[in-house]
Amino acid sequence: ALMQGCGGVAFHGLLRTAYALQARHADELADALAYWAARWMDLGTPAPGGRVADPAAVLRGLTLPRSKEALIAQRMLTASKRRAFAPAVDALRIDAKTLPRIARLAAKLYARSGNFTILHVVTSAQALHELLDWLAPADVEAAVACYWRAVVAGVAASGIDFATLARAPTPRPWDELVAAAIASDDDHLIKLVDACREAQRVHGGAPDWQRAATRVVAQGVA
Repeated sequence: ALMQGCGGVAFHGLLRTAYALQARHADELADALAYWAARWMDLGTPAPGGRVADPAAVLRGLTLPRSKEALIAQRMLTASKRRAFAPAVDALRIDAKTLPRIARLAAKLYARSGNFTILHVVTSAQALHELLDWLAPADVEAAVACYWRAVVAGVAASGIDFATLARAPTPRPWDELVAAAIASDDDHLIKLVDACREAQRVHGGAPDWQRAATRVVAQGVA
């Protein structure tokens, strides 16, 4: 029930819940679920039947103007009301490989853009991965479908242009990245490095995750 509103407050209900579970912190879990419910944001109901496997192919063809609201969640909600939004979202086929594909794509986009909104897609993708074991198997694809809807809204809210993305940085070693995160007092930098290290451990060895973590350590959170 909460997943349909997982984009609320730029995914922070989802993020807080995942970290509370990782820490086995019951009080924080209660607070996180209450926060998620209180800031629940409906972006519409997913429609099954998509045929496109690659989320990047869907997002490259998405032409939604970036709205001018100050908050990420406000821009996401505006994007979800555009006429082109639902057809783009519903074009993606949701299966067991969808979340890893979204996660890797988000890391690539962040590594090449340093975009603050995309940072939240990277961290929330890993947060959802942490929560999947707590869902009934029959509910997993529906949860990912709801998350994908929020991701599309987030990418639209980010205003990034696929045609003008910068080159990704040369990845630094993980020990350097982790040390930088430990030394930082920026919670977004810490979360991104943590999420990227965990995602590489879970999904495999391509350097996309290190590049994203390198980008945030090198430039900070814009």
